[in-house]
Amino acid sequence: IEYDRLPEPGDDVLIGSGDQVILDMETPQLNWVTVEGRLAASRNTTTLLRARSVKVWGFLDMGSLGDPIPAGVTAGVELWGSETDNTVVMVEGLFLKNKVVAVLGSLQAHGEPIGADPWTKLAATAVAGASAITVHGDVSAWPADATVAISATEYPEPPLRTQTETLQLAAAPAYDAGSDTTVLRLRSSLLHRHFAGQTLGSEARAHWPEGVPLAATVALVSGWSNVRFTNAEADTDYGGVVTVGGSSDGVYVGTANLTHVEFSRLGKFAHQHPALHFNYLGQSQSGAAEPDGASRVHRCVFGESLSGAVQVDGASLLEISGNVFHKTYRTALWVGSRADDTEVRVVGNAALETLRHPEEPSAWVNSFAGFLIESRIGELAGNVASGSTDIGFMVRPSLASCVEGDDGQAALPAVNEAVGCMVGVFVLRACESTCTHRCAQVRGFLAWKNSHMGITTVDQSSSMRLDSVAVADNHIGISLNFHIPEFDTMDHRVMYHNVTVIGSSAASVCPSPSQLTPTDGGVGGGNPKVQASIECRAVGQFGGDVAKTVGGSCNSVLDPAVYRRAGVFAHEINALAKLCEGSPKLQVCRPPNKPVKECVMPWEHRIGTGGARYSEARWSKVTFAHWAQDDCNGLASVAFTINPTSIDNNYPNRFTDVVWANTAAADGRVGLGYTRGHPDNRVSDCAAGGDCDGLNQMFLVDTDGSFTATGAADSSVIPIVSPGIGESSCEGRPGHYACAGTGLRLLRWEAPGILNTQTGRVLGRFKMWRRSDRRAAWSRGSYGDGCLPDDAEQQRSFALKPLEAYNLTFFTSPPANHRLNFFSEDDSESVRLALFLAQPFRLEVSVDGTPVPDNYDVGGDAYAPRLPRLTDPHGVHAFDPHERRFYIILRGRTGALTGAGEVTLKLLPVVQLSLSVAVPAEEFDGPSLITNVATLLAIDPSRIKIVSVQTRDQVAASGGRRLQDSTSAVTFQILPDTTASPPSPPAPPAPPPGGGGGSGSDDDFDATQLAELQVVAATVAASIADNTFQAKVSEAVGGSVLEVDDVVASDVDASFPPLAPPPPPSLPPPSVPPSPDVGDSGSNGGGGGGGGGGGGGGDGGGGGGGG
Repeated sequence: IEYDRLPEPGDDVLIGSGDQVILDMETPQLNWVTVEGRLAASRNTTTLLRARSVKVWGFLDMGSLGDPIPAGVTAGVELWGSETDNTVVMVEGLFLKNKVVAVLGSLQAHGEPIGADPWTKLAATAVAGASAITVHGDVSAWPADATVAISATEYPEPPLRTQTETLQLAAAPAYDAGSDTTVLRLRSSLLHRHFAGQTLGSEARAHWPEGVPLAATVALVSGWSNVRFTNAEADTDYGGVVTVGGSSDGVYVGTANLTHVEFSRLGKFAHQHPALHFNYLGQSQSGAAEPDGASRVHRCVFGESLSGAVQVDGASLLEISGNVFHKTYRTALWVGSRADDTEVRVVGNAALETLRHPEEPSAWVNSFAGFLIESRIGELAGNVASGSTDIGFMVRPSLASCVEGDDGQAALPAVNEAVGCMVGVFVLRACESTCTHRCAQVRGFLAWKNSHMGITTVDQSSSMRLDSVAVADNHIGISLNFHIPEFDTMDHRVMYHNVTVIGSSAASVCPSPSQLTPTDGGVGGGNPKVQASIECRAVGQFGGDVAKTVGGSCNSVLDPAVYRRAGVFAHEINALAKLCEGSPKLQVCRPPNKPVKECVMPWEHRIGTGGARYSEARWSKVTFAHWAQDDCNGLASVAFTINPTSIDNNYPNRFTDVVWANTAAADGRVGLGYTRGHPDNRVSDCAAGGDCDGLNQMFLVDTDGSFTATGAADSSVIPIVSPGIGESSCEGRPGHYACAGTGLRLLRWEAPGILNTQTGRVLGRFKMWRRSDRRAAWSRGSYGDGCLPDDAEQQRSFALKPLEAYNLTFFTSPPANHRLNFFSEDDSESVRLALFLAQPFRLEVSVDGTPVPDNYDVGGDAYAPRLPRLTDPHGVHAFDPHERRFYIILRGRTGALTGAGEVTLKLLPVVQLSLSVAVPAEEFDGPSLITNVATLLAIDPSRIKIVSVQTRDQVAASGGRRLQDSTSAVTFQILPDTTASPPSPPAPPAPPPGGGGGSGSDDDFDATQLAELQVVAATVAASIADNTFQAKVSEAVGGSVLEVDDVVASDVDASFPPLAPPPPPSLPPPSVPPSPDVGDSGSNGGGGGGGGGGGGGGDGGGGGGGG
């Protein structure tokens, strides 16, 4: 098409497919400009293309890499128009709206390189009032009148305030080659302090030889690029957009190569269109993966983007590097789900001040981030997210094998850094469903001065590995929450390697209370406690409270009146999902971490009941620094503690090669004491007066003595409120006991298939009593959840010391089936467990689903019964009918940490009789007795089992009644009738959406069998009353029946109220009596409680102190 005039305002312009046009003017405000051929900006004259929209089918050249727009010349595109203008349509499905540069061809835009990186780091702390700052490196090429931004190094104040400052340079930068630093002089003084400095002393650099330097970022944000994309309207939320995309059929694949370009106030807030959008549909995604489909955005600046700066959907070969995103509303860089496992590289970018838009709805939590990487991409390294009023990095982790310690990977070129955000790093779910056999990889992150958490994951579905990670000066450093609804999962692991956890370093200040009382709204406005990073900011349980929805108040699970900081929460596993991706409650997951209900917040709060039978955290090369009980104005900081809402159970943490810096005070290292948490928490059962297995049975394992500084291998750290799981040699320390050389292992008891709500029976609290020192500990099991209703499994957890004998007591009638897992892989470690049964039962024992042979029942030898010994193999067992105790040996074995050696016990209800007969034990005729009693009762002889035949001396040795010479004590049981098919059990309740709900059906006792046994018991009692029974037995054994004890039948409806929690302990642990032989058969009776914290009498006795 040939024109006989220059375009006039409102004209449509077409550059035909054969045309090559050079733009050498500033155009009037045109309507649509369509480029099918080539439109190139002049290299000699300043140009500006003003248009409602530009459609690029061909080639738009605003400078090339080899021929950029030179210094002294500018080239720009200025988009104008309104929301009501005609919509641009190029291909189906590519929603462009209008006021857009739409590229289905090629866009080249390259400004004159400035000769220096567009961002750097402070070299020294810049104090409030300063008018000059010193930065690292040579940035003397920065223009003398350019505008720079200095990132925040204190907590943000959501929704709109951070301490990021934007100032104009007053003179040309002055570089000093000797120090390799540059001085920048500013036109105005700083309002805030911006930190730069070292945080680790020389004694704490074993794992990070260079220490952990922290520093604010300083970036060029305007006044330096000579190629610009802008809006004509200065004050609008309906800005222009640059979209580079492809068609569904793959015919059109657009590309863009952009360097040294400025994008100013672009994006459409209401339509969620970012300033620059790579959007490839259908088959064009394959085309974008070809070399000629590659795109690049390098050393550009995006200022005041109205709905995100850059969004990537479906791109494959794309480099986003060295850019600056400044004052972005919503997410600065969003790599969407359609870019999974691609060669997208995000390297060396800086996102300074990422804000919630003032018009953003606040009825629900809609997260945004400096970097939202929803897909697994080729590289994410060397980026900085600073001053986000929400999240710094939201990332989809890669998956790899779970490796403990050094995995052999090459050193990272540069870590990603999140500072001054609400949450530093939010790690998204790695798999749609559970994939605990693989580890989500979180590698190379530094998170500091974040007002809620440094690094967190929520609803994580895999195991996890954190490598080369440092957290410093955050409200909470690391908090990992997993969603594992399959309760039988035992291969879940968390691997920490080369991790540094820093509390209040030199980057933090502690003003006096008078300085924290605002008289003028604080320095520069705002809350002075937040500005000093003392009071946290976190999203809470929203629902009409805007401050909780946007994080405008302190809503973490920690009690803000007690804690300033916590370094690490022990990881938590939940049975329910709280976020959209793991739950079917919400169908559209945008953003991917959208919560499904108001009450599930804050992020780290427990949801549902506990999941996963076993998990373990393994730490190697760990450094802790800057922790103290009195951190600031009476507020505490603690390096390691539990999540106050993790009330069901916490899993073992194993530490190796730990360094405690001199700045880690003894009173700030481990906090395993009562913790109430935030007053808004939905649960507070770990507070004083509560009952919380997550605290009471928690323990840490110090494999080499470095964590406890005892030097003793296989040491343990236990809660200060649970000395009953330790021993007298444990050393009382602030917040915990350190038990040198006392390795503890986890025992898990379960009633398979029974949920708390299915039987109507409450099993209550269980008591674990150690015979050697009479110490006791208690377990009450899991709680339900009122936010997303979830039935808890019937399970109890206990921390046990190997090579000890324990008594486990139920205070209600026990369930029919029991599962025991002893989580040790050392076959030299064993425990003997004695289950006290208030009623008679017969037990069937299986290991890994296989019934154990008869010779494993060492009490079944009628003439030489004994109790199991700690030297016996795994599964050896015996029943003592006089004590009504069932004894079993649990021994470590290879694979036990993933379930090998699982013991199941099946309780059969019985009628039990004990009698004495005038026949020596060696002459006792058991088969005849069985035949005669079966005939009397008209039952199958196989239902009668002789439990024990004891001599006079054996009875006396066990504390039984005195017998005459040549007299035997005989106990036998009558088993239930299993020939009739019992009625089908009720169907289990449907699990709630998002998992949870336990593992199956009601697997309790059969009511028909119980009723039949009651009839048998009545028949026996009647035959005893008329001496028919005695006559039949005497006939069978050839001797008179001297005495018949009462007939006892199993009654599983009998129940007793659970015991009250013991009182709090005192320090230090008490001395204890010497350990008795654990191979004998004596009863521990019902004696009084042992002294001090861990004491508890026998199974029938009251507990002493202890948690």
